[in-house]
Amino acid sequence: MNKQETLYAEHQELRRICGEIKFWRFEYVAFELAPGATFMPDFDIVENDGSRTLVDVKAYYKNQKRVHVEEAAMVRIKVAASKYPREKWCHAWRDEVGDWCHKFYGATK
Repeated sequence: MNKQETLYAEHQELRRICGEIKFWRFEYVAFELAPGATFMPDFDIVENDGSRTLVDVKAYYKNQKRVHVEEAAMVRIKVAASKYPREKWCHAWRDEVGDWCHKFYGATK
């Protein structure tokens, strides 16, 4: 895990302890996007209602006030969201004050 992923894992563990989620897993499952092409989100979060949120953690550049998402990463998560619409898909990052922000893709429930 890199630094941002470690911070996100700590955040999810606190959510689990507080009863906000059932559990979370790091790099748990790969989703096939096309023959020979897979995407493994950083986090697989199982919500209390049994639904799943799949999260790809990204870096936030404070000096530029923007999230760093490469085009390939954007394509992967959008394809995954369209191919697997039952799950919630998002990018997550910490903003300049340290709050976690999420951008969801596809049909969110």
